[in-house]
Amino acid sequence: MQTQFEKLVLNPNFENVRVWAHERNLIEQGDVQTQSIKLFEEFGELCGSILKDKRQVIIDSIGDMIVVMINICEIKDGEHLKMEEQTFYVNTNSEDKTTNTCLSFIGHNIFLLANGVSNILNPINSILSLLIDLCERFDLDVSECLDFAYNEIKDRTGKMVDGNFVKD
Repeated sequence: MQTQFEKLVLNPNFENVRVWAHERNLIEQGDVQTQSIKLFEEFGELCGSILKDKRQVIIDSIGDMIVVMINICEIKDGEHLKMEEQTFYVNTNSEDKTTNTCLSFIGHNIFLLANGVSNILNPINSILSLLIDLCERFDLDVSECLDFAYNEIKDRTGKMVDGNFVKD
């Protein structure tokens, strides 16, 4: 049986996001800091949807965050996303890792990205691990979150303005 991580990276939409971003010059004209701010925006949406118990928005927000992280890695590496499965622990007791703790660590790792951390894969992998944990808490499939997000953006058009994709 595949893990959530394996299902995500084997999902065809994982590659489709990369192609979509290149076709819209998001990779060539984007930068990590601007995309990190976009990641903060999507993270805020996730926090709000958890507070209001809006399942569909939780799915969309997690998927959108994964799309942005794919873009960040693509901008930085110019090749492909090298996410690695990792288990994230807060202390040694898994009961200590509450939803609020997961969200706090996600915010901290986005902060690291936005402030120019040299190795982006450490915070990216931490965020992904925490998003997978949140998916499990809310009985969601992370790969389906990516599918939802990709289906929302796949036909979207727009242009790049100051490193940010502005949709039509």
